Amino acid sequence: MNKILMIISCLCVMLSAQAQTVEVFDQQTLQPIMGVVVISQSTNKVLGTTDAEGKVTISFSGSDKIGFTHPNYNPALLPYANLNLASTDFKVYLTINSQSFDEVIASASKFEEKRKDVAQKVQVIRSNELQNINQSSTADVLSNSGNVMVQKSQLGGGSPIIRGFETNKV
Repeated sequence: MNKILMIISCLCVMLSAQAQTVEVFDQQTLQPIMGVVVISQSTNKVLGTTDAEGKVTISFSGSDKIGFTHPNYNPALLPYANLNLASTDFKVYLTINSQSFDEVIASASKFEEKRKDVAQKVQVIRSNELQNINQSSTADVLSNSGNVMVQKSQLGGGSPIIRGFETNKV
């Protein structure tokens, strides 16, 4: 009985030694990224997904290349050899995918404009800021920015009030 317990405890220690905590961060802001999918390239198997702190615990064989994917970031593919086995933590930095979405400029012009062509001051609200704001609608986001008056309508919608004009007069 003691031998069986000893073998089981040794196996648990060996399995936990192969598991490693990986942290994924935004390269620009150094903030953790939630929802990054970690994939083993050789088996094409999902090893895990990062939590709100950007952490995931994974275990894999030494021949694998590990892929890190997120819709808003460029994918990264790292060989197992790059992992520091002496360390219990491994950090990955992803760069934002600049082609994910273009900025939308809301201005008085009825035509599409680039940010550099608009003469007025432009405030940009990035996707990671929208996640932290936690508002239920675009009208709430604009209203809480403090720069736009919004006329609330039914079902959570709203219309901006620009130069004193409302809804269809803007």
